[in-house]
Amino acid sequence: MLDHNLALSVIELFQSEVSCSLRTHLGTELREQTDWLIDRLYQEGSQVTREGYLRRLQNLIQEEAYVFFLFQHTQRTLFHPSLKNVSLNALGWVQFRDLWFEPVAE
Repeated sequence: MLDHNLALSVIELFQSEVSCSLRTHLGTELREQTDWLIDRLYQEGSQVTREGYLRRLQNLIQEEAYVFFLFQHTQRTLFHPSLKNVSLNALGWVQFRDLWFEPVAE
């Protein structure tokens, strides 16, 4: 599951040996290729170029059939109309710190 910051989620996906088992299943050559792309991603200041590295990484793992992208789930919620600034983050959690209630007019 990817967070709202795609670049950080991808880096965690490919470099964490604890929270995700994907890295442990990559062969040596593919691990070196993904590490090289992620190193470039870290160093790049341009958002457009970072997105290019992310696409290259995605294409690489799709071509090698290491990851199959299945679906994206859209989540919706209902809430009382007086509750304002309601939003869900990429993991489906409400941003509680941003919530507030509109005062009731008497």
